[in-house]
Amino acid sequence: MNNWKRLIACLLGTAMLVPTAATLISCNKSQGLQTTTTQGDNTMNPTPDKTSTLKVETMKVNETDTPIGLDTTPVFSWIPATEEYDQFQTAYRVIVSSTAEKAEKGEGDLWDSGKVDSAFCYSVPYAGAELASHTTYYWAVQVWDADNAVGTSSVSKFSTGILNKKEWTGDWIGRKPDSYTASLSGAKWIWLAPSSVGNSAPAGLAAGTQYFRTEFSVDTTKTVKQALLAYTADDASTVFLNGVEWSESTAWSSGVICDLTGALKAENAIAVAATNATNGYAGFIARIVIEYTDGTKTTIHTDEKTWKVSSSAADGWTTPEFNDSTWSTPTQYCDFGGGPWGTGVSLSAAGDRAATLLRKNLTLKGEVAEAYLSIAGLGYFEILINGKTPDDTVLNCCNTQYNKTVLYRTFDVTSMLKTGENSIGVELGNSFYNEQG
Repeated sequence: MNNWKRLIACLLGTAMLVPTAATLISCNKSQGLQTTTTQGDNTMNPTPDKTSTLKVETMKVNETDTPIGLDTTPVFSWIPATEEYDQFQTAYRVIVSSTAEKAEKGEGDLWDSGKVDSAFCYSVPYAGAELASHTTYYWAVQVWDADNAVGTSSVSKFSTGILNKKEWTGDWIGRKPDSYTASLSGAKWIWLAPSSVGNSAPAGLAAGTQYFRTEFSVDTTKTVKQALLAYTADDASTVFLNGVEWSESTAWSSGVICDLTGALKAENAIAVAATNATNGYAGFIARIVIEYTDGTKTTIHTDEKTWKVSSSAADGWTTPEFNDSTWSTPTQYCDFGGGPWGTGVSLSAAGDRAATLLRKNLTLKGEVAEAYLSIAGLGYFEILINGKTPDDTVLNCCNTQYNKTVLYRTFDVTSMLKTGENSIGVELGNSFYNEQG
């Protein structure tokens, strides 16, 4: 029943004081066509002659209850509620204070709107003294009813973020993605087709997984400068090096480059489980280049001569010691650039989208009165203060462009920091970009 009363009172107030939506918008923009402002006396008049039954509820700043990190002009709104049928807001007054104590006393030392004769209670912009970054401010509202009685709100608050770009004084930090030069030139799309199709790629190959392997040697009289494996499969694959799972691909057009430098032995085996997800074209393709410090190179391609394939896998099939003498040779060996794939494979380093972990220790000598943390970065992030997240959100999206507007999140971490040693950890994901920071 109370909700019905409030709704009726709101409708009565709107009908009596706001003629049309067009007029309301005009009044809001002109700030004076149908409102009268009386300069305040720097007090909320906590003991008015008449106390109204109007209650100030649902106080919001920029559509949020108690926002933090505001970097635009604060805009205030509230709901005047009453259980009486014939009461409604006829005027309001907003104050903004530097402390909660001043706001409780009605001292608007930063802004005092004065008494504004208006039923308006939405999108009232701040028009006071300049606000500082990373600061908490307190605000309250008085409302007058049809009998000129006064109702006073409780004190609410909001906190600012970074209001001046020049305050971003830190450097962009992160992990530079690996960069390699590799190609699939000279390699072949291999598969075990029902019959020998040679250098062609027939449609309608059955869905399923096939297993490929090859063995190769490293010249132990030389020093390996770099060893790279570039590969992909239609549709997906998992690569093993000397029995250890090394990498995987998930789409034929998104090839992978693996750095094998430092992991190779005198005798090595590359083993691959490649899956054709649906009936259609199928194939696996790879190219290994071993470069020595003397400038010489050894190249291993997928082909029908040095690779073996099987429709089933036996124990130990990924290790160099496995005997694959009973395995078949590929019956499809379509050159790279041919078939349905053409040259449409894009190669990128394995793990180029992996999360970067950042950490900083912070020593505080005194008790923390107030602390905020603002973070900007590419992709997604997870932040930990002394091992805990500042709120219950995960995978916070914070996409930022270096040379344009900085988009960031601000957290109130006052209660999370302590006197003495503190740690700040950030896991920075890179879901959409090739850069991190």
